[in-house]
Amino acid sequence: MRAFLFDQYGYYPPHEDDSEFELEGWTFKLEAIQDQKEEELQSLNDFLQGLMQLFPTMGAQIITNRKGTFISEDDYGKVILVATKKQKMRIQDIIKIHQQYVNSPSEIPYTTTYLSSLWEEKINSIEQKILPSIRVDDFAYQKIMVAAIYALGLAENALQYLTEIAIDYGKEISPLTLSHRRLESLDSHTVFDPLNLILDSPIRDIAEAWKYKVITTTELLQILPTYQLSIKEVSLLFARMLFPTRFFDLLEKHYGERVDVRKQILAYYREMNQDLVELKKVEQLLVKNYGIRPISWLLNA
Repeated sequence: MRAFLFDQYGYYPPHEDDSEFELEGWTFKLEAIQDQKEEELQSLNDFLQGLMQLFPTMGAQIITNRKGTFISEDDYGKVILVATKKQKMRIQDIIKIHQQYVNSPSEIPYTTTYLSSLWEEKINSIEQKILPSIRVDDFAYQKIMVAAIYALGLAENALQYLTEIAIDYGKEISPLTLSHRRLESLDSHTVFDPLNLILDSPIRDIAEAWKYKVITTTELLQILPTYQLSIKEVSLLFARMLFPTRFFDLLEKHYGERVDVRKQILAYYREMNQDLVELKKVEQLLVKNYGIRPISWLLNA
């Protein structure tokens, strides 16, 4: 990897296998891409420059290689090198981004039906491909399966909650703004990584930040009034909070990248009971403060 980075970009990371490294206050990370073309990456890079105007002391860009192109190819496929100025950010910075790009137009209708189809596809992949691929003789097998059953139960409840939202309030999801596929932390790379940016409801970021424990339940409730959310939007927020993104991401990483994630999965297993207590607490507060539909099984959880 060190030789590849030097040959392609002129950077020489400290360790041979580093695909991510730091240099002079910047974080550099090689990231795999799928079908993106040079023109799309140029547009993304241009967009980053506009986004940086909101944060004058920050920086983020896709680095061109020695050939002057964004895309390079390694032994595993096509990659790009993303650089971000290393800095800790705040949840208020995420809110600032949401406010700046609110009511961004979408090329396709964004509805609960569309979101349900994405979740159903992920659930089917977990059940039909990923879980059967886990070795029965793995020392963590039993706990992984218990965690999986718990997570799949949450996912089914999230799907049912989406169905009820559509019945009660309609299928359209709006407004849309600049959001993130995942908000696992508030480091600058996560926030500005162009491959992590997505057009979605701002509640996606809020839900993901809570699920990844970037924000607490108390902080969540302090943030919500900023958005002046309707009952429908708060209901969508809770549906997203139910959906077990963190656990499913670990399984997909294990299956797709052959990464050993047993340590993280066992941590998820150990935290399940406390996480359920916190989920119940959130549900009760959202029912009380916003009037969302309660979930009966949580009352006895």
